[in-house]
Amino acid sequence: MSSTPVPDNTTLPLRTPSTAETLTVEKNRRIAQKRKASQSWDRDLAHLSAPELDAKRQHISTAITEVKGGISRNPRMGHDYWTQYIKLAELHQLRTQVQSQRELEHFTPSSPNATWYDENDAIKLRNEYHSWKQFQTILSKHTKKLQGRLSSGREAFVRLFATSNCGLDISGSVGKRDSSVQKNFGAKMAAVYCPNPESEGDRWDPVLATWASSDSINAAHLYPWRQHLFMNEIFGPDSINDLFEPCNGLFLHKKIKRALDLGQVAIVPDLDLDPSDPDRPLDDLKERQDRVKIWEQQKVRDYKFIVLDLANPAMHKNVFTKKLFEVLTIAELHGRKLQFLTDARPKARYVWWTYLNTILKTSWQNDKVVQERELIGFVEEIGHDMESILGDGDETQQEEPRLELVTGLVEDAVSKSMEDEDGDEEEDGDPESENEYL
Repeated sequence: MSSTPVPDNTTLPLRTPSTAETLTVEKNRRIAQKRKASQSWDRDLAHLSAPELDAKRQHISTAITEVKGGISRNPRMGHDYWTQYIKLAELHQLRTQVQSQRELEHFTPSSPNATWYDENDAIKLRNEYHSWKQFQTILSKHTKKLQGRLSSGREAFVRLFATSNCGLDISGSVGKRDSSVQKNFGAKMAAVYCPNPESEGDRWDPVLATWASSDSINAAHLYPWRQHLFMNEIFGPDSINDLFEPCNGLFLHKKIKRALDLGQVAIVPDLDLDPSDPDRPLDDLKERQDRVKIWEQQKVRDYKFIVLDLANPAMHKNVFTKKLFEVLTIAELHGRKLQFLTDARPKARYVWWTYLNTILKTSWQNDKVVQERELIGFVEEIGHDMESILGDGDETQQEEPRLELVTGLVEDAVSKSMEDEDGDEEEDGDPESENEYL
């Protein structure tokens, strides 16, 4: 028995999509529009769906564990060892890209012009990505040199990768700090920088030029305590003794220290170093160099606070209380001279360090991997003697610490970008916490 044929002009009724299906399509459309707005550093993964991103993240986590486990805890540090570390850097870059894309999907703007990439969490991920990218560049370039360093008397650079708390974390990394050390650091700074406080426990912030409680004003390291292994190699013998001394710290408001860590602001000599004619910067180069030399010879050196990008919306957010600090935003502090209550000042070398950190982060904002020479180039451009940063030493020693200087900056950026909390530990806080402020 033959079946009855269906006429050619017969059409089957279309099924009306359910409400859930309609909402899913609309959600996917919105996500697709968001993902098109990705920045160049994480755009390679913008085409992946949410399930694909989750699967990739799981694969990356497994691969990171395998790479770490495959490197001996007592490594010979041969070519294969460093090749594995390069692979580890690549995996960490991928992980931050995946995380950024997933967060982008869930981001809800608080204002019409707000974007995911303006958020502090996005900035941390971008810094983490570029930190690992910088690591990969350094390792690739210096794999051969590293072998020679193992037989030399200067092994701090090698120890960086063996003990880094964001790498293998082999025994020997900095670990937690003793809470008494933190309290002593803050007490020493208070004795030097904060004479006759208005109220017990108040601190003087030289940027805001006001007294405030330690709840908001914290003792902040200029050269990071995490990188203590590098201090002598970068700044000269016995520099490690400065790590918890007032010469390596400033009392700063938490919001200011946060912006400093992110490379959004800087503390620099209170000098006019801008060319008189931006189109002819060499015309008065010698004059600007002389200003720096005169400044360096002063017993009491003055500094000023600058905002690197005044167009950054974060610099115009209300983060201060007008009644307490007389300003609302960080942008209002641009160009302000730091006001100290005594002649005590931090050592210039550690202030310069924070500026190098700012240069690094600013370059990363433009997706640029900084070369070693570029990182220290600003010093030579204004005529600043390299010995002022690296400590005393003859010319034959000047070239050697540069790799330590660059990698110290990058490793600290990795550590900070991977933290859940910002900064040093609170003076009176839990010693097991990972806050960035004292």
